[in-house]
Amino acid sequence: AGELPGAQACKSHAKELRVLLMRSLAVNHPLTFMRAVCLTLHVPGHHPEAAASDLLGEAGFSSSVVACVLGAASVALKDRKDMRAGAGLDAGMDEASQELCAPLCTSAMKHVVQALLSGTSSDSDEDTQVMAWNFIDSLCWFCGKTTPKPVLKFCIPSAASCLAKVVQVPKAHSARITIACCICLKTTLEQLGRGVLEKLNTIAPPLLDLAKQTPATTTNKAAAAVEVLIQKHVLEVLLTMVRIVGNFLSPYLEQFLQLTTAESGSERTPVLEELGQALVDHVPHRLLLPAVQDAIAPAEEALASATDEQTALADINSGLVRVQRLAVFNTWIFSKATPESVSAGIQSTVAALLHMFASGQKAAAAFLESGGRPEELPSKVLRQVVMSKGEANEAQTSLVWADSCAQGTVLQLNDLAATAFTQFALRLDLEDLKPCFAKVLDWARDTQATMLARQGSRKSAAEEDLNKDTEGACRVLALSAVMQALASAAPGISEELLLPLVAKDLASSLTASRRYALKLAAQHRSASRKRRKAASAAGEPISISGARAAAEVLQDHTWWWLDVSIATLRFAASALRPAAAEEGQSARTSKVVDETVEALTEPCIDLLDTFEFLPPAEASVAAGVLQERLQGAVVALASQSEGAKVKQLFTSILGKTRSEDVEVRLCAVRCCTKVWADLGVQVVTGLSEVVMFASELLEDEDSRVEDAVRVLIKTMEDCTGESLQDALKQ
Repeated sequence: AGELPGAQACKSHAKELRVLLMRSLAVNHPLTFMRAVCLTLHVPGHHPEAAASDLLGEAGFSSSVVACVLGAASVALKDRKDMRAGAGLDAGMDEASQELCAPLCTSAMKHVVQALLSGTSSDSDEDTQVMAWNFIDSLCWFCGKTTPKPVLKFCIPSAASCLAKVVQVPKAHSARITIACCICLKTTLEQLGRGVLEKLNTIAPPLLDLAKQTPATTTNKAAAAVEVLIQKHVLEVLLTMVRIVGNFLSPYLEQFLQLTTAESGSERTPVLEELGQALVDHVPHRLLLPAVQDAIAPAEEALASATDEQTALADINSGLVRVQRLAVFNTWIFSKATPESVSAGIQSTVAALLHMFASGQKAAAAFLESGGRPEELPSKVLRQVVMSKGEANEAQTSLVWADSCAQGTVLQLNDLAATAFTQFALRLDLEDLKPCFAKVLDWARDTQATMLARQGSRKSAAEEDLNKDTEGACRVLALSAVMQALASAAPGISEELLLPLVAKDLASSLTASRRYALKLAAQHRSASRKRRKAASAAGEPISISGARAAAEVLQDHTWWWLDVSIATLRFAASALRPAAAEEGQSARTSKVVDETVEALTEPCIDLLDTFEFLPPAEASVAAGVLQERLQGAVVALASQSEGAKVKQLFTSILGKTRSEDVEVRLCAVRCCTKVWADLGVQVVTGLSEVVMFASELLEDEDSRVEDAVRVLIKTMEDCTGESLQDALKQ
């Protein structure tokens, strides 16, 4: 049968009237409001027994009334909270209502939890349970601060039970119920504050277990969105917990760190970062720092064991992400620490940082052991993000997890670990810092006199060991990142601490890199020559461009020599560029700088030889970055040279223009141009040497070299203000 005319309008008006009446009672007459709620919910002791023949006694009608009342009461209490907040008042009960309303609130909460939300209340449908949690949530706002006992006794255990069931059987529980439960639990924590401590062991484990669950892989976008929403609410509850009872979370710090440092999707990462920052802000550092440092060594070992051929890359990525985030934790903690607190734990801190630095080499070794090719290491494990045109000089290590901790990368890990070390170092006296840096340097040398000494002194291919070379290279990359970060944060430290200790290490690293590059070139060029002979025997013509391309054998073989060269040259350039002299101070170079320049000049210039086996810098990212880094280092060397040393530097660089390879000649000319462009008349004592070589190179067989020389001449003329045409004709 159809509805009577006007039935829908009557229902709508009745609903509006109910909302208005409930809101009015909740705001103005809370005692009457709670009596009405208890009456209509059939709370024991607060409603008359209904006769069996009475409409209110029918189960179906009664459950409908309960659902209606729960929804209406929840909305009314929320409206009360909002209206009182607008008036600058607390959402809870006023003093006049506390004594009379408290028993009613206790009875209502007990009844709803036991009748609708307990493990035995299986008759409650999903909508009713969601409404029940919403009602408890609103009731917590109303009476949680003044009547905390029923919240602790009934609400928190029920919420813990609900979440535990989701952990055990995720698909058997409604997402709406789980979210409503989390919202209620968050309110409970906010209202009770530290009063929740007695139930911390009840609620923390299921929350952490649920937060650590990996959302199921699904192609259903709607289902995936629901999973993300559940995780968001769970993490928000944990965030609230940390902010309120962070001082008391010591038993759970290991689990919190496992949660926050685990690899995560783009939606989850910012929330985990916020949770991590809350840990740093609200957990005493005397408790948090040891927990963070204790987590580093197991993470390093997990990387070392990531050697399964099928899962190695995924395991390495997740392992690196974990260590990267632990590095950020260290930075956050040290940036807020006092010198006194840092000094108290120097030994443990250095040990933890060394484990962090070693994680990069463990990741690279695991990749090779799992069957990875060395040529793929830069792209798949180091994940080199190449920046040129000065971008890398201006870039600072980001601590935003979406930028620096979303993907596992050894180079990013090195930068983050170096940033942590720098924050640690800035809080130490120089005398305390020296032994700390010495330990890192000893680790990087790996029992050798200088870094990569073995690789630079090998006499035959039989002595090669790719795994040892990879380990040594990773150590150099880590140390270079540390020195770069220290030099950027405290420029004077390069001359005072770093260069006296590492000048010979920088030289040996560059020498070893060049030697290995040329060895690779000879090895692969031999194979290329055999292929060309085979093609020639078959009657196939070989063009000049084809012959040049065949010589570019290092393009796909850059591990590890290129990475070490770039890192070493970058630090050398930043450490040697002189700071602006203050008024009254001498700008003359020190003995330390002189010795460093002498040690690095030949190894730097000899790196020009590698360009013979690389594509043109304009066509190759690797060659372009190496050229830019080399130019920066050469400019720094020139800036610290005077008189005869400037002449000698230009002669050494331009001596490479006698090479038969056009790319070597071109790069040598460009290095000189960069020196003149950056230093100008400071290097005018080397003018005659440059002019002598330039006059010869103007007749070079390659037009690109000739054009580069003309640019060099124009740059020198702009610097000196004089024409060099007459000098070039002599």
